[in-house]
Formats: sequence, C-alpha cells, structure tokens
Amino acid sequence: MNGYLDKQSGDAEKKNLSWLRKYVEVSEGTLRYFNSREERDESGIVVPLADTFVSIQNKRNIRLENRNGVRIFRANCELRAQTWGFVLAQYCIVAPMGEGFCKKLSGGKDNVWEERYVRLAADGILSWHKNDEGEARGAIQVRGEGVSIVKDNPCILIVATKDRKYKFEFIDKPEAMLWFGAITWHSHRTPLSNPTVNIRNKRSF
Repeated sequence: MNGYLDKQSGDAEKKNLSWLRKYVEVSEGTLRYFNSREERDESGIVVPLADTFVSIQNKRNIRLENRNGVRIFRANCELRAQTWGFVLAQYCIVAPMGEGFCKKLSGGKDNVWEERYVRLAADGILSWHKNDEGEARGAIQVRGEGVSIVKDNPCILIVATKDRKYKFEFIDKPEAMLWFGAITWHSHRTPLSNPTVNIRNKRSF
C-alpha cells in the first residue's frame, strides 16, 4: 500500500508540534516514507514493522511505536486511517482492545456502583460512557498504571493511578480476567506524553 500521509514533527514537551506531508509505502514488513512520490529513492526513512506496535488514535492518527521511538501519521479521513491500520496489522504487533458493559464504582458517591459502557482503545486509553453511543464520562490511560483483581471478588478489577483507584465489576470472573489481561498488556507500556483525548491521569514529562 502507498499514498500520502501527514507525519507529526516537533517536540511535544515544547508544544511545537506540526504536520509534514510524506509519501508512505508499506510492503514486505517494512514502512518507508519520503518527502514526495517524485523524490522517492533508496534514501527514504525505513521503519521495520516486525517489532512495532500499531494503534489508531483520535480516529485519523496512526501511531507506530518501537524501541527506536514513536512515529505518528495522520490520514485525511477516518476510513483511510482504518485502511492503513488493517494493512499495518499484517506486519505489526496489534495492541489489545475491548468494549462492553460493566459496573463502575462512582468517584463522587459513597459505595454506589453505576452501570457503564467501557472502552479500551488500542493506545491504552480506558474510557467509560453512559451507553454504547454516548460521549465519554471520563477516561484514564492505563499505560504505566497498576492493575489488579480483588482477591475476595474476582469479578472486580482495579486500576490504581497516583491519585485514586478505579474499580470495575464485570458479570463474571472469566470476563474480568479477559479485561485484566488486556489492560495489563497496556500497563507495561510507557505512558503517553501527548494523549489525543482528555484523561484524568495525564503525567508531566
């Protein structure tokens, strides 16, 4: 697959991010990008994909992360981003995702469990909604956070951030363990320095 994408450039800490148009090619387990199709030559930037994690952020952004760093490309529409994601998933490591109903312990009410629709995105952002079509009522990134199952009630999963513990109760132990496995996978990753959505546990870098 090939085509033009915008590539994120700059320093997130200094808040001087910009987007530069690049011509991108994916084939045989490798991504290469160039300043333009006309200038395409062997000196383009090469990104091996076998040990690279891929995820879609903010519907249009394609995030590639490996031991050499993070590269973010932006497609011109959501459908185009999904197409690139499907192609890259053939070669990259795809982060676990999930969504479904559970009960969440309210942070503003004492010992009140409320039904919520939760989503775990490929970039490690866990959000909760009133229903499966509603806007997020809150979100945290689980990357770098503690995750555990309550010993006396294996249906309850806890995500522990610096400021508080978020508790989620699932319908049974098998479902809770599926969520535990997916969230734990993300918890071992480095926290995002510039998440694309508003989260409650954004860290200072």
